[in-house]
Amino acid sequence: MKTLSPLFCFFLLFQSILLAESRCWEATLPGGTYLVSITEIVSVSMHDYYVDGVGQVSEVTIDTKGSAIGRFYAVISPLSGVTAAAVETAKQTVDRLKKTGEGISGVKVADPSTVVVKSYPTTTHAHTVEYRLSTKEELEGLFKSARSCLLTGTAGSYKVKE
Repeated sequence: MKTLSPLFCFFLLFQSILLAESRCWEATLPGGTYLVSITEIVSVSMHDYYVDGVGQVSEVTIDTKGSAIGRFYAVISPLSGVTAAAVETAKQTVDRLKKTGEGISGVKVADPSTVVVKSYPTTTHAHTVEYRLSTKEELEGLFKSARSCLLTGTAGSYKVKE
């Protein structure tokens, strides 16, 4: 029986590490970056649901073999009781605050349409990494990208256009 040389074993180990590292899916979003090995993804799903006090939400969930689940969502239909005038006033106020904050401190103020808002403890999910996107179209693009990587086993990425 032949044994493998230590050098050949090292080569095989090094090659498998390089292969594993190059087979990742990465999402670059306004709220941060999510990177996961394709071999660790168990499922990719997209669904819509309603949240009391918020409205309709569309969500992509990426389940992994590890303990963290990636959640990406967009509020796609705010509460129907909110008037267009109230929404416009809120947008104008946020715009003024962003300009004032950026002008005073030189620090970029977060865009409220991409900031994750949690209501402790009811909406806090243990072992999740959450990202909020602005539109359902962005969410669909993210879903298609992650799904393709899972189905083909090839590396890929998705970036939200800023």
